[in-house]
Amino acid sequence: MKRVHTLISGEVQGVGYREEVKRLAFGLNIRGWITNLKDGRVEITAEGEDKDIEEFIEHINIRKYPIFVEEIKVEEVSYKGEFGSFRVIRDKDLQKEILSAISRGTVEIHEMKEVLLGVNEDTSAMLGKQDSMLGKQDSMLEKQDSMLEKQDSLLRATEKGFNDMRTGFREIKEEIHLVRDDFREMFMHEVNKLRGEIAEIKATLARMQEAD
Repeated sequence: MKRVHTLISGEVQGVGYREEVKRLAFGLNIRGWITNLKDGRVEITAEGEDKDIEEFIEHINIRKYPIFVEEIKVEEVSYKGEFGSFRVIRDKDLQKEILSAISRGTVEIHEMKEVLLGVNEDTSAMLGKQDSMLGKQDSMLEKQDSMLEKQDSLLRATEKGFNDMRTGFREIKEEIHLVRDDFREMFMHEVNKLRGEIAEIKATLARMQEAD
C-alpha cells in the first residue's frame, strides 16, 4: 500500500479539476482528499495499492480544455490507512465554490454539445450514405427498367417479324394457288383447242376417203 502527497499547478482551479480527480479516484479505488490552495495550486493526499497510485498520478496530469496541468510534484509519505473514501474539501468561500460549479457545468454542457454535434455528424454521414445507396438502387432499378423495355421492344419486333413472315408465306401460298389455277385453265384451253383441231382433221380425212 502507498500514500502520496501531491501538489498540482496550472489551470486547475475553477475548471472542474477536482471533480475529474474524484472520478479517477473512484475508478481506481483511491482514498484520500483534494482541495484548492490559495496560491492557485491544488493539493491531493491519496492512498491505495501501489499500481493504483501510480496509475492515479499518471491520469491526474489532465490537459483537456479548460483544464491544463503544468506541473505535478509528488512526495511519498508514510501510509496510514485512515481514509474510507475520496472526498473534495470545499472552499469556505461559498461564492468561489458556486463559480467553480457553474464553470464545471458550463464545461459539461460544452462536452455534451460536442458529443451531440458528433452524433449529428455521424447521423448526417449515415443518412448521406443511405441516400447514396438509395440513389444507386434507383439507378440500378432504372437500368433494369431500361433493359426490360429493350427486351419488350425486342420481343415485339420479333413477334412482328414472325407475323410478317407468316403473312408473307400465306400470300406466297395464295399466289401459287392462283398461278396453278391459271395454268390449269390455260392448259385445259389448249387441250380443248387441240382436240378440236384433231376432230376437224379426222373429219376432213373421212370426207376425202368418201370422195375416193
